[in-house]
Amino acid sequence: MKKLVLFALLFAVATTSAHAAVGPKPGRNYQCYYWNYSGVAVNGGKSTFDVSGTTLVRGIEYFDAYLPRFGNYRENYKVTFMNPVPIRERDESGTWILVGTRWQFTFNPSGPQCTAEIYDGGDSLFFFNCSDGHSRNCGILP
Repeated sequence: MKKLVLFALLFAVATTSAHAAVGPKPGRNYQCYYWNYSGVAVNGGKSTFDVSGTTLVRGIEYFDAYLPRFGNYRENYKVTFMNPVPIRERDESGTWILVGTRWQFTFNPSGPQCTAEIYDGGDSLFFFNCSDGHSRNCGILP
């Protein structure tokens, strides 16, 4: 009986994880706005994620940056999205539907960590509770 319960629990976790993987759209351009941020990224600038994976998404984020001595340039960081958790809401009929995914997000190897929520099939990204105090919202560009 214990083996059956354990199998059912593992199956439920695997099924939930498989359906929860709404991540950033690889290769698409996002426009990002920052709050409480003092880094080189341009507020309102473009970010592009060159990432792959489903429940562990890794790759590089390329983003518009500015430094007075260099001017405008393109910067990048290694990034990881991990531990996806489905975000569900009830529709008009009361049925639970998947509306997004909550991730643990890290700039690698030792950058800030944030909570990332991704909605609209990957079109809207929200980063908050960052260990360096900043947050940002990104929306996909046409």
